[in-house]
Amino acid sequence: MNPIKVRDNLKQPIGVSRESARTLQPLVQRVFFQNPSALEIDFSGMGGFTPSFFDELLSIIEESAGEANWKVDFTNVPTEFSSKFAAICRGRGLNAETKQGAWSLTGDKRRAVA
Repeated sequence: MNPIKVRDNLKQPIGVSRESARTLQPLVQRVFFQNPSALEIDFSGMGGFTPSFFDELLSIIEESAGEANWKVDFTNVPTEFSSKFAAICRGRGLNAETKQGAWSLTGDKRRAVA
């Protein structure tokens, strides 16, 4: 699996807006077309990102995955998994496993419907 390197695709080292997250959409779609179940997003070189950037990135992932279950590994994450990020995941029915610098998120369409 080839990771999407966020820093290589953003003009600034911090993901601050929904619009900046949308610049990653073609890359996410391409990866899900090749392998709809797994994706790695690498934040090397990034200084951080806002909850709105994260929420929009999750929207892109969910749109790209369609009806498939999916897993996304966020690597080299420069931001702590705060209660704001946890709330976004809960609101979307996602399972999140986190440790220092790495977040693993899964989307299960069956669970979201139940």
